Amino acid sequence: MKKSVGILVATMLIMLSSLCVAGVGAQHEKELEQIFLGVELSEVDKDPKKHGNSPTVLFGYLEDAIYLCIDQMGNQGQKWLDELNEDCKVEGLPKSINEISVPEENHEMYTHLGWDYKYYPYKEKWALRQNILLATVSKVFGFPVDTYRSGKEKYTEECIEMSKLIYYIHILGDHAHNQFATTNDRIQLRNATVTRGVVEHGLISELRQCISKLFWKQRTSMKYNWLMVKLNVVRFRAWSTGEEDSEEKHIKIKGIAVTTLDYLTPQVRKMLMEESYFRNVFQDIVKQNR
Repeated sequence: MKKSVGILVATMLIMLSSLCVAGVGAQHEKELEQIFLGVELSEVDKDPKKHGNSPTVLFGYLEDAIYLCIDQMGNQGQKWLDELNEDCKVEGLPKSINEISVPEENHEMYTHLGWDYKYYPYKEKWALRQNILLATVSKVFGFPVDTYRSGKEKYTEECIEMSKLIYYIHILGDHAHNQFATTNDRIQLRNATVTRGVVEHGLISELRQCISKLFWKQRTSMKYNWLMVKLNVVRFRAWSTGEEDSEEKHIKIKGIAVTTLDYLTPQVRKMLMEESYFRNVFQDIVKQNR
């Protein structure tokens, strides 16, 4: 009897854990869809078996790629890697999830400390994970790839900055929803500081930098300047909050992250629609409210 109860409890815990992971993944997808498209997509919308290479499916590939880049852990994710290899036909990706897998415990510390963080425990796997996102972004938007170069150097600046934008939006979502216990396992919002003995610029600063590069042609527009001013405001709020060393400060940082996501939601979509590489792929599913 005790054995049966133990098995039942263990099964329920596993199911609960799976539901929590699914919930977090769905939240990330919802936030990316709202910021980029202004609408939310269903799983059916993103199913390549039902909709081929429709815009909704292509956006689903971006979500597959950011998951594999930043949140994959243990033996999870082979389905999404297969989807990118077999349906999207992204070139140069690993075939087995084992090639990029990181431990499930404290998984954020392996991928969440910044796009250019130099001291991840599994450097080779981090490079493979970055390439999954870069190669998928390049495929979806039709960015050229310089086959005579290797590593990140073969991708265009637009491809790299778009990948970084997706990456930092994801981590903003983690700051908005994750627990205080994991706060030191991800890049902080504030200005330059030291994380694990290494100077980092801070998430908001990194976000502003990739937005400035991605939308440089729009730097005189009201949309661009409004967003950059707002990002400066939240960066100052994060800096004035100080070290996120208590539950009270963590709650404040969560609020700042939510506000930052809100600022990105209308403006990034509007600026992306000014870029032909985005408009040509996704204009049919973007909510047009200017």
